[in-house]
Amino acid sequence: MHNKQKILPLTFFSKNDIFISDFIKTTIPFYYHHFLPILLYKSIIINHAVTNKYIIVELQKRENIPFEKMFNNKKNAFLFFESFNRLNETCEIMKKHRLVHFNLCEDSVIFSNERPYIQDFSQSFTTLTITEERKNRLFEI
Repeated sequence: MHNKQKILPLTFFSKNDIFISDFIKTTIPFYYHHFLPILLYKSIIINHAVTNKYIIVELQKRENIPFEKMFNNKKNAFLFFESFNRLNETCEIMKKHRLVHFNLCEDSVIFSNERPYIQDFSQSFTTLTITEERKNRLFEI
């Protein structure tokens, strides 16, 4: 599977996405069956200087099938229930590792090869590492 790169503003939320992605990769066995975390990140150099405004992140490239297209007919009823079963398994894994996504929505759950994956951990946290400062930043929006 190939990876894709994208440029993100360097903010609290992009840093948080990196932090939680690192947590997922180092803590959750076989994370790639459930999650699409940031794999790598690096600074951007502009005019021979590192900018502190943007970063480049590398993500696993997956074909993204929209939710409504995935389940648009009755033939996909089994797939619909199987997907929710897999998402439930993923939520159990998150619960076991005390990981709170805090933004599960149509944009953060993608389907690829008829399997759901969770991505975008910019608003996520672990109950083990939450501090007052991080809590205030995460909950301000």
